[in-house]
Amino acid sequence: VNLIAVVVFDHESDHHSVGTVLSREWDKVNSDVVGNETTTTKTPAFVSQVSELDCSTNSGKIICEMQSQINTLEQQVTSMHCLLKEYQKSFETINKKLDSINQANALVTTDVTQAIEKTTERIFATNEA
Repeated sequence: VNLIAVVVFDHESDHHSVGTVLSREWDKVNSDVVGNETTTTKTPAFVSQVSELDCSTNSGKIICEMQSQINTLEQQVTSMHCLLKEYQKSFETINKKLDSINQANALVTTDVTQAIEKTTERIFATNEA
């Protein structure tokens, strides 16, 4: 999972540290998520602070939009995760059915082979007599 840090500086107000906070929080998320096989959706701590920001400033608008996009992405990831679980269940069911078919085929092959051997033995016995 690759997450991208976006650094935003608001020159209109005293929110100039927002960029640093964003970058630091994304670094934390990256270190938590990278290398894990299990993909988990983890919202950076700054997202909970977005509601306290003034969305009317330039950087506030950008950050509020980021929160909206993150929420949308989280919903999409959750949906995809559920779909993947369903696919996994379907594949497991298919594999079980294929195993059953393979076992049945093996039995039929054995039965046919034995029948051919017996028939061949009878033919040779008849020819010798």
